[in-house]
Amino acid sequence: MKPYYILCLDGGGSWDIIQAMALKEIYGDVCGHKILRNFDLIVANSGGSLIAAGLVEGLKPSEIVALIKDERKRKRIFSKLTFFERPFIDDLVKLLGIGGPKYSAERKLIGLNEALPKTNELYMQDAPAFIGKKSTHLVICGFDYERERAVFFRSNPDSMAQSWKIEQRYNPKIPNGFTSVLLHQAIHASSNAPVNYFNKPATFKIKGDNNLSYFWDGAIGGFNNPILVALIEAKCNGIQDNDIHILSIGTGNTFLPIISSNSGIGLQFEWLAAPYVEPSFRNDLPKMAKSILSDPPDSDTFITYTMMFPHLPKSDDRFVRLNPLIQPVLRNSDNNIQWTIPEGLTPEDFQRLIKLDMDAVEQADVELIDVFCEQWIKGNISNQPIRAGGNLECVLGFPNFDAGKKAWQSVMMPLDNGDC
Repeated sequence: MKPYYILCLDGGGSWDIIQAMALKEIYGDVCGHKILRNFDLIVANSGGSLIAAGLVEGLKPSEIVALIKDERKRKRIFSKLTFFERPFIDDLVKLLGIGGPKYSAERKLIGLNEALPKTNELYMQDAPAFIGKKSTHLVICGFDYERERAVFFRSNPDSMAQSWKIEQRYNPKIPNGFTSVLLHQAIHASSNAPVNYFNKPATFKIKGDNNLSYFWDGAIGGFNNPILVALIEAKCNGIQDNDIHILSIGTGNTFLPIISSNSGIGLQFEWLAAPYVEPSFRNDLPKMAKSILSDPPDSDTFITYTMMFPHLPKSDDRFVRLNPLIQPVLRNSDNNIQWTIPEGLTPEDFQRLIKLDMDAVEQADVELIDVFCEQWIKGNISNQPIRAGGNLECVLGFPNFDAGKKAWQSVMMPLDNGDC
């Protein structure tokens, strides 16, 4: 059978610059259409959907990096609320120290249209023809605000993963229920993180429906890392496990060790260990709001890997997870074992990265993420395992960027010679 190639892109706000830099290292600085044509399926959420859109636009990875690093364009997408746009209750929530919205959802869509002008009138189902390969399909994750469940915007109207298609199999009278949206509408929905970020659901009309629809970020449905969505999409459409090849790229995660008093492991700096947080409503609310960015990206990767490889090999070139970790390094020097700062970063940089939020709008913050990603590509920053051991070592997966890159390049298709 023919290999079936899948690209999965996590959410992560401005941290999505990591994905563009990783794609450049793997495929070279080529037109985005060439990269997309190397895949049969692209599944993305939130910040990852912005990267996918940049590739559909035809931008090279370096041009996507430049777009993210352009402060004016970035702040058109992350447009801060004015004093008069913030309801009193939001200010009260912020005073209590439990977050609150910072950006305008309405202006985000305007910023997207300005940043990616070639595709702002492109419908999802027309994207495959636009990139030059009709068999390449896209899935963008969102969350239906009214129905309170995950929703998926597809380019493939015949996908058997759609609910109405499953119904139609048993009742041929069920009408066509394909959701026809503009690519930018899907991205707007997918990148609309609530509570601490955008003030309102993404709001627009779906083609053929006079009513407004409302959406939050796909992470609310548990799909900030959409890898499980990708596997289900492929299997529902008849792709066999042995044919599936997945490249999953994240946007960085923080993983600090928990130190017990009898562990015998020291710390170069006390703040390198996970801090103790007193359980309380004030502390629990932001912790819950951020949990959608933590456990699902880890567990969904492991679930998908287990479904594809039940015998759990140490690694397999057909399943590559690339994601840099803000994680200290365990070093043994003169029988003194301690967690230390990774090479290539200063203590000040590493402490800033630990505290840095997903949106990271300020120029200095984006420049720091760029440095962090460069050190990951050089091998100084750990890569996220599919399963880690007790001391955060890689048990399943690839321990560093270069190992994952070489594994993927050993199985990927050569880039075509077609035009962009």
